[in-house]
Amino acid sequence: IMVNEALAGAELLERHAVSCQVIKANRLDGPVPDLILQSAARTGQLIVLEDGIEHGGYGQKVAAALQNAGITVCTILLNLKDSFVPEGQVKELYNDCRIDAQAVFDAGMELIHERKT
Repeated sequence: IMVNEALAGAELLERHAVSCQVIKANRLDGPVPDLILQSAARTGQLIVLEDGIEHGGYGQKVAAALQNAGITVCTILLNLKDSFVPEGQVKELYNDCRIDAQAVFDAGMELIHERKT
């Protein structure tokens, strides 16, 4: 379901003339795929969207891999932070936790703004 939110967020960004690439990590174990590192190095920006907690999550793993590779990028991690998530409809929870398409769009626009300043 996260990939659908990422794709919907990318579509919102495209409507505002912001080009982006969505990369789905099929495996969370093992090394971070070179494609992610190469894309981040090329663009200088990265948004990691995941429906897990921040501490020890995939976003932190990617950030560490970038640092170890000597790649400096503006990174935004969209995840559940370290909060408790109550029960509810998935779409509503994604919205409440800010890990939905709108959050991806907002993060993309934030990165664009940071790049201009």
